[in-house]
Amino acid sequence: MYHLPARRRGEVLPGRIIWRDTYSIGNEEIDAEHQHLIELDNDIAASGEKVAKIKGDIVALYDYVKTCFQHEEEYMLALGYPQFEEHKKRHERIIAKMNTIMKQSGKLDALVV
Repeated sequence: MYHLPARRRGEVLPGRIIWRDTYSIGNEEIDAEHQHLIELDNDIAASGEKVAKIKGDIVALYDYVKTCFQHEEEYMLALGYPQFEEHKKRHERIIAKMNTIMKQSGKLDALVV
């Protein structure tokens, strides 16, 4: 049985995403990673004008997204998730966009692998 939900988006409130139990896919590790991604995103939104903090938060988000996607893909493969390739391509598009942002920022070039 497959237990990955349809694509969901967090509720956005003035710069914040609020985790809802309905976002859960039923895997504690993956759910915890998704919650942490939301926390990282919220940290960036809360950073305001603090450039050094924003830079650190963006780097942390970038690194964690790649780790989270890898774990999620391993989980989907273990489940035999039928839309794995489509979902993986979605991850690849997100990473490609993030790579572009990192490269365009100039100062963060060295972090893009």
